[in-house]
Amino acid sequence: NSFSKINCESYKPNKNDIFSKKPIHTLIVNKDTLTIYPIKDSIFNDKKENYNVKRMYATLNNNDVMLIQEYVFNKLLITLDELSD
Repeated sequence: NSFSKINCESYKPNKNDIFSKKPIHTLIVNKDTLTIYPIKDSIFNDKKENYNVKRMYATLNNNDVMLIQEYVFNKLLITLDELSD
């Protein structure tokens, strides 16, 4: 149920530098793969953004680059060990 009601903050133009970073999470659901990459907090210093919101980049099936919020996606980014607790 959590997977069907999840949204990204925004879509970004394809940024090649994102793909050069090491992914921090990979989720595979059915045939879809969501890959999550770290983002520098300094990217938002010049904008009127909420600095308390932690963000990450993500790609779905290596196509669209999205900006996602850690708060929204944390419920999906749990490990098998955390499920058994």
